[in-house]
Amino acid sequence: MIDIDKVFDANDVLQDIVTKTPVVKAEGLSEDVEVFLKCENLQKTGSFKLRGATYFLSQLSQEEKDRGVIAWSAGNHAQGVAHAAKNLGIKATIFIPECGSASKIAATRAMGANVKLVPGCFDDAKRVAKAYKDVHELVGVPPFNDDDIIAGQATVALEMIEQIKDFDAVVVPVGGGGLISGIAYVIKTLMPHCKVYGVEAEGAASMHASLQNQDIQCLSDVETIADGIAVKEPGSRNFMMTQQYVDDIITVSDYEISESILHIMEKNKMIVEGAGATAFAAIKFDKLPEHKRIACVLSGGNIDIELLNKVVSRALFQQRRLVKFKVEIPDRSGSLHEIIEIIANEKGNIVNVEHDRFHSNMKINYCIAKIAYEAPSVDTASIIEKKLQQGGYQILV
Repeated sequence: MIDIDKVFDANDVLQDIVTKTPVVKAEGLSEDVEVFLKCENLQKTGSFKLRGATYFLSQLSQEEKDRGVIAWSAGNHAQGVAHAAKNLGIKATIFIPECGSASKIAATRAMGANVKLVPGCFDDAKRVAKAYKDVHELVGVPPFNDDDIIAGQATVALEMIEQIKDFDAVVVPVGGGGLISGIAYVIKTLMPHCKVYGVEAEGAASMHASLQNQDIQCLSDVETIADGIAVKEPGSRNFMMTQQYVDDIITVSDYEISESILHIMEKNKMIVEGAGATAFAAIKFDKLPEHKRIACVLSGGNIDIELLNKVVSRALFQQRRLVKFKVEIPDRSGSLHEIIEIIANEKGNIVNVEHDRFHSNMKINYCIAKIAYEAPSVDTASIIEKKLQQGGYQILV
């Protein structure tokens, strides 16, 4: 287990290597609580993982460095190891699941690491990498279940204590448990009154399941947009430290994560990945006990543009700010114009229109119009629907 001196040593080692990431106040939340965002999404490599990887490699002997290192990762740890290895002149081989983020894979390769893709999820990459490590006698760099890794990640807490001063709760995303165990240890050691909450995606809640069963559980499958925390089984050290230092583990849905990504983009003008938005989702959707000053870790910002587009579009649909509907109209000149005019009068912006003249249940001389539009507010869709119905148009399901 780590001690506080080790965390301070890690902080000294990392001082001129990692970025002391900023803290900003979260916008657009209740005025009854102050939420401070620790922006590890703005860290070099785009996540906190650089901290643990750099400290781990700094503690290797020269003989170990000469052998080279190997890591297994869903993406962010891969970049952290690749960046740290490049700085120290160490050869790095990294196994990443094929389903991992394309941008994270490309970034890891760009740092000079030998990247090998493995079918399946994080735990499949781990299994294959460990076999490869034994054959080639490489030094494994675990993503979370290691004291040096935990100590490196724990430096996030030291910075938060310095930057935010008096906060009464800290909220941290949880995957394998490296970040939550390090932060929780430091907080409970230096600020024992402060509550520590971990947050997992519902589709990958291995730590939550383990705590409920009071024993480490391995999930049969994980599915979440938060690929950075899609871990079937938490680390043994991380589990023990979470049991000892974390007050509660909370779960959030992919819907809540999506909404939180969009919220942070719109209100704080930052991009975060699914895992990075997970802790914020617990705050946004009122899943915590009442607190006055909350520190929230945005753990990473490495999200594929394609996924970001899907997430934002889905969130806009859920908020009814992007609306799609079907309506039966007479197949004659001007009928579509009447509908478009109703939408335009409410400041809706048409983004797509389709005609369907061949619907099986459609009346002769009628067609179905499929329309998508952007709504300026969450109330606009209801107003437009009411005016369409008043105009004699029937909206189809």
